[in-house]
Amino acid sequence: MTSVTCQESSTSTIDGNNSSHITIDHQQEIVTQEADAKLAAMGYKSELPRSLSFFSVLGLSFAIMAVPFGESATLSIGLTDGGPVTILYGWILLTMISICIAASLAEICSAYPTSGGVYYWSAMLANKKWAPITSWITGWLGLVGNWTVTTSICFSGGQLILSAIGLWNETYTPAAWHVLLMYWAVLLVALSVNIWFAKHLSFINTICVYWTGASVIIILITVLAMAKGGRRNARYVFTEFDATRAGWPPGWAFFVGLLQSAYTLTGYGMVAAMCEEVQNPEKEVPKAMVLSVVAAGITGVVYLIPILFVMPDVDKLLTVSTGQPIGYLFMTATGSAAGGFGLLCLILGIQFFAGIGSLTAASRCLYAFSRDGAVPGSTMWSKINRHYAIPLNLYYYQH
Repeated sequence: MTSVTCQESSTSTIDGNNSSHITIDHQQEIVTQEADAKLAAMGYKSELPRSLSFFSVLGLSFAIMAVPFGESATLSIGLTDGGPVTILYGWILLTMISICIAASLAEICSAYPTSGGVYYWSAMLANKKWAPITSWITGWLGLVGNWTVTTSICFSGGQLILSAIGLWNETYTPAAWHVLLMYWAVLLVALSVNIWFAKHLSFINTICVYWTGASVIIILITVLAMAKGGRRNARYVFTEFDATRAGWPPGWAFFVGLLQSAYTLTGYGMVAAMCEEVQNPEKEVPKAMVLSVVAAGITGVVYLIPILFVMPDVDKLLTVSTGQPIGYLFMTATGSAAGGFGLLCLILGIQFFAGIGSLTAASRCLYAFSRDGAVPGSTMWSKINRHYAIPLNLYYYQH
């Protein structure tokens, strides 16, 4: 009797689990159908799988901004144009401005959730007379901007990789062809992941969030605990402003120094190009845009303050032969080239995710623009490869 009861209980549990899975799958199918219907109402057919969640889109936007990498690769700008005040308060100022911009883009995105992004929004918000030319100009500016972001991330990544050599050989100066070859290597890695691991991009974007968070915590603890080169006082970190190296008046130097933060806080609008791969894009993508900027702002403050506390001699940092001072800063803080290289590898891991994410978003932007016939050879570039479920041909166009 007991055996029969257990079997019946087990069977009912299995049936309950199966029914719950069926219910969830059914709900997801309904949401997907609704999203496809809304896309059709905007004049497009859904061709890409809706496999991205809110968190993966958040991770993509967070990956493209790549806060520790972006702030590290452009550290010399802030050091030259004001120092700690420009670096820290410039970051806070640009974060607030970026949140406002992201909120504006998010509201428009919630009304028009399509991979066309800003160029489609321009067409919808302009009057009928100016809509075509406005959309075309916006589309090309956005497309070239996406390409530039991707190029810049991979190029800076190549520079940072080469700067690791300078930890052991302080006289090493990368030749132009060294940087170019390393740039191509970084770009090819990002391309390979986007093609061969396209079905795992959601997982990769999720890992990016955890990698970045863990990296910032590890760097924070390591540099503050070791601080072999000494520690600065709080007055230096929060009030030091020195624009004598800039060649500009102090006020103007501060605004020029904002380029460090402005370079990093870009790309969150690029995730609009992923709308057609999200199940509930009118809600999930706008939320991801805004929250990714908020998360980036917090990450930046947590990363920059420890860096400023262990800041070595600024003139020495600005004369590093590789042109990238962050590795030297890490080496000074840890007291060894190996320690500096270990922390630098964490930054390079963040750059790895940034290169992949920026190339993903740029490819979807080109796909959407080609679909509307605005790019030469549009038919070829907008074709979806059924095996990889991505617009494969356009990756070759972008390279």
